[in-house]
Amino acid sequence: MSSEIYPAALDAIAKGLVDFTTDDVRIQAVSSAYAYSAAHDFLDDVGAGARLGAAVALASKTATNGLAEATSPATVASLAAGDDVVGAILYVHTGTDATARLLAYLEATAPTATNGNDFNLVVSGGLFQIGSKLCPKAAEAFLKGEIDWTTDDVRIQLFGGGYTYSTSHEFLSDVADTIGSGTALSGRAVSGGVLAAASSTVIAAPTDTVEGAVLYIHTGSSATSRLILCYRVGYGLSLDTSGGDVTVTMDTGSNRTARL
Repeated sequence: MSSEIYPAALDAIAKGLVDFTTDDVRIQAVSSAYAYSAAHDFLDDVGAGARLGAAVALASKTATNGLAEATSPATVASLAAGDDVVGAILYVHTGTDATARLLAYLEATAPTATNGNDFNLVVSGGLFQIGSKLCPKAAEAFLKGEIDWTTDDVRIQLFGGGYTYSTSHEFLSDVADTIGSGTALSGRAVSGGVLAAASSTVIAAPTDTVEGAVLYIHTGSSATSRLILCYRVGYGLSLDTSGGDVTVTMDTGSNRTARL
C-alpha cells in the first residue's frame, strides 16, 4: 500500500498533539465510495457508507526515526461479501467521529473483493514516514508528540568546519565547533506540515568561518537539547555578515524552514 498523510495530521504532529505510539490508532478498510482529500480532517469526513467492517486497533506501534510501523496484517473479522477494498484509513480513535483525527490514507495496489471471511490488511515497509529531511531522532520525537514547533524554545546555532553532521546525532552536545550562542527563532508557525520561522540575527558572532547551522530545542543543557535539523551553507539558508552579527535568512519558498 502507498500512503498519503493528511495535511491536518501533519500540523497536529508538528504541534505535539499526536503520539502514534500511545494513542489508540485504528485502521479502517474503505471502498471506492471514499475519495481521499487533503481537506479531510476527522473520521466524519469518511462517509459511513464507505467504511467496510469494523475498525481494528493497531498493535505493537513504533515510530523509529519517524517511520510509523505496527503489527501486520491487521485482520478485519468477517468482512461482508460483495465489496471491493480499495484502501484503508488510519485515525486516532476517540469514540466520536467528529474528533477522531485522520492520520493517513493507505491506497491498495489493486482493489480486493470481499467474500464474507476475515480480511487481512497487509502493510509492508511501514505505514507512513515523516521528516525525511529532519534529524532522524527529531522525526521520531515529532511522531511521539514530544515536540511542539509552535511553543517549544526552538533556537538556531551556527557551527564551523570542525563539525560533521551524522544521522546518529541527537542533542546539541553532539555538535562540535559551535560559533557564538544559540538564538531563539521567532515567528514560528506550521501549515500542512510545513514549519516556518522568521529570519534571525546571531549577535556578535566570533570571527570564524560559518559552515552551517542546526536548529534545536533549548532546555538549558546541551545534553538534552534535541536537534531538529542541520543546514549547510548554501542549502536552506543564506548568510549576511555585518560587523560581528550574522543574519540567518530563512527560506520563504514552499518548503519554508523545514517540512515534515
